[in-house]
Order: sequence, then structure tokens, then C-alpha cells
Amino acid sequence: MFVKAQGPKFRKARKLLKWEDGTFLDAIAFMATELSVSFDEVAMKVARYGPAPSELAAEGGVVKGFSSVNPQVGVFFCVLLALQYAAQPFLIKSFIPENVNKVSLVFACECVKIVIALVIMIGEGSLKANFKNWTPKVGLLSVVPAVVYAGQNFLLQTAYGSMDSVTFNCLNQTKLVSTALCVYLFFGVRQSFTQVVALGGLLLAGVMLSMDETGVETGVGVAAVLTASATSGVASAATQYSLQAHRRSSNAMTIEMALAAIPFLISSAGITSVADFDVLFANWTRATWVPVITSAFGGIFVGQVTKHLGGVAKGFAIVGGLVLTGIVQSAAVGALEVQHLVGLVLVAWSTYAHAANPPKPIDRVPPPRPGGAVSPVSSPQKMKSV
Repeated sequence: MFVKAQGPKFRKARKLLKWEDGTFLDAIAFMATELSVSFDEVAMKVARYGPAPSELAAEGGVVKGFSSVNPQVGVFFCVLLALQYAAQPFLIKSFIPENVNKVSLVFACECVKIVIALVIMIGEGSLKANFKNWTPKVGLLSVVPAVVYAGQNFLLQTAYGSMDSVTFNCLNQTKLVSTALCVYLFFGVRQSFTQVVALGGLLLAGVMLSMDETGVETGVGVAAVLTASATSGVASAATQYSLQAHRRSSNAMTIEMALAAIPFLISSAGITSVADFDVLFANWTRATWVPVITSAFGGIFVGQVTKHLGGVAKGFAIVGGLVLTGIVQSAAVGALEVQHLVGLVLVAWSTYAHAANPPKPIDRVPPPRPGGAVSPVSSPQKMKSV
């Protein structure tokens, strides 16, 4: 399988997969595609059954990549993600005036993402390496998801102020349905029976909460958030293709997508001169930056939770965020209505069930030896199960 991923020259000229030159990540991405599972699933298996840090240290080796996983750091970011997810709708309603241009909010968020990604790469010392093999052709892969995500963000900004926070966060989770569908159609990543049931639960909750909302403004907001969720799958599939097929760093692609979205936003706002930016950012205050910055950091929190604890923990964090949203809204406006409470419970269960029940692997992985290493794999069939 590794030879197939790297090409026939690998069999003759290379016997070692390296982290530094990308051959290791290439092989993992190829395995994910061949086995019809996610990149994270393969990566977590490799991290679990690879050599223990103590073994490598004894042999004078250096642990890179997966050895940087730290559960305590993961728990810390898990708490931050739950707090950010719960607080975001309230922050937007509190700090963003109704007459602020929605395009300006998306534009500012993209700029903040660029700054955060650059700071992270400079801190890691990976800025040069991430763009070493960059080509315009590879950069073009960021255009489609960038435009889709920019449109999504605009729709979400429109929806935030037209409904309560519980309804918004619950409806926003229906994006899992379109993401699962598109990832299956483009990559063949299947869903387990429990995941399919969970996706059905999300759809049911979405229909129930949508029917409960009345009024023209609220109806527009519901349509906006559901449209944003429906298009999420296309952007997710395009992003996954770029990350896996071309060994892209998530931070590097964040910068590319932001840079690709900014011209689209400028064009949609009708900006033709520097003076037009004053009009675009009219009615902004210093407090307006608060929800913009927290929104940008939300993506960083998701990446850190997934890296250190895995996708199940990310689902658990979102469930925690949903519960916190319900608690805060109850404290602010009184007890939740029956429809909101049922929808909240249904979305919370569906989100966690979908994250905690991925498809079972085709073959069993051999049990790890003491110290974290796995017994040598002697057949292609056993290698496939890893």
C-alpha cells in the first residue's frame, strides 16, 4: 500500500517513510482513502500502535508528530471549545450592532484567521516548510472552499440575530448531515448504523425547531442557517481533498482560504477604493472585535481538541456547549419551551453518538505489546487493518 501511495520508485529507492519530507503523511492519507475512513482514524491508530516514546529515546530516536499528543492540553482546549461554542451567539447579540455590515464581519474574521495561523506557524518554526512546495495549482484548490465558507459565514451572521441561541446552535449542527453525505460521495467514507440514526436525529430536530419558529425575520434566519449547513459538506469535502491529497498543513490552508475569500468579499461589498472601507466598517466599535476574534479562535480550538483527544472529544465539547447554551438562555429568559428542550436533547445525543460510533474497521488490529509497540506485521492483510 505504501508503494502504491508513493509510486514504483519507492520500492527500489526508498525503504523508510519520513515525517520531514511528507512521505509518512502521504501514506496515511492514501490508507484513509483506500480503507474508506477518515484521515484522523488512521492517524490515531498509528499513534496508538507505534513505538513508545521510551523505546525511541532508548534507541536515540526523536519522537515527532504524534508524540506531541497531550491529553491534559486536549482537555483544556475541550473546555475552551465548549465555552466558545456556547458563548458565540450571545457575544454576537451583545457586541455587534444590528446596523453593522455583515460582509465586514466576515472580512474581519478572515483577517484574524490569517494573523492567528501566521503566529502559530512562526511559533512552531514551520512557516517556511509549509509553503516550501507551494504552487499556484495547489493554491487554486483553496478557492472553492474559501468562497463557500465565506458565503456560509455571511449567512450565519444574518441568522444569529433573528433567533434564540439554542435554536441557532441546534440548527447549525445539521451541517453534519451534508458533510457526511459529501464525504461519502467524494471519498467513499461510510457511516455506521448508529451514525446514520444520529444524522436522522439531527434532521428531525432541525425540522421540529424550524416549524416552531414564526415571523418573517425569524423565517429568513432559519433559511439562512439551514442553507449554510447544507453547503457545509461541499466545503468540507474540498478542504479534505486538499489536506489529504496534497499534504497541506491546516494552518497554511487557513491562510490560503482567507486570502482567496477576501477578494470575493471586497467585490461583493462593491469596494473600489480605500475610502470605501470606512463605509464598510461603519458603526463598528471596539467591542465588535470580541465575537469576531472568538469566532476565529473557535477553529483553532477544534483542531487542538481533535489532535490531542480525537473526534469523539470534539463531539463531547460541542454537546457541552449546547448544554451551556441552554443553561444560559434559561437563566436569561426563563425556562426553555418544550420544543427547545426536546430539540436540544436530541441534537446533543445525535452529535455525541455520531462522533463516538465510527464504522468498525474491516479487520482487527493485533493487540499492542507492552510499552506501546505492536507486533511486526507480516502480511498485507494485517497491514490493511492498521
